[in-house]
Amino acid sequence: MTRRKENAVIRAAQRILLTRLQQGQKVGTRKMAAHYCKLLLAQERRETVVALYLSSELRLIKSMIISVGTVDQSWVYVREVIRPAVLLDAEMVIVAHNHPRGKVLPSKEDRQVTQKIVAGLEIFDIRLMDHFIIGRAGIYSFAEKGALN
Repeated sequence: MTRRKENAVIRAAQRILLTRLQQGQKVGTRKMAAHYCKLLLAQERRETVVALYLSSELRLIKSMIISVGTVDQSWVYVREVIRPAVLLDAEMVIVAHNHPRGKVLPSKEDRQVTQKIVAGLEIFDIRLMDHFIIGRAGIYSFAEKGALN
């Protein structure tokens, strides 16, 4: 399959999954959320940060691009994650970003911003369900590694 056809398939899968989630389907599991984020971010050439805002039933309220950076970094202002969560009455948030160069291990900055998001959301009784790093090498989950405490 050519790269062009692969990209068309990926875009079609993104539309299908987004349609399902917009129709109120539950995100369901951390794994489903991770795959959704991978579909959103896999083809991005610059580091891009997205947030999924969820109800208490794990239904997607809204997904948003928070930041688009360069090939190896993106700036995340914690308030840009928190403000929509409060305005949308979200109960939980999932943050994800890609590493276009492929490695999925978090940097010192990734860890720091994650802790700031956790602390900021806690003020409003909103939980950060996970922070995913998406790369060619796979998906890194802060929650699975116990790094959200």
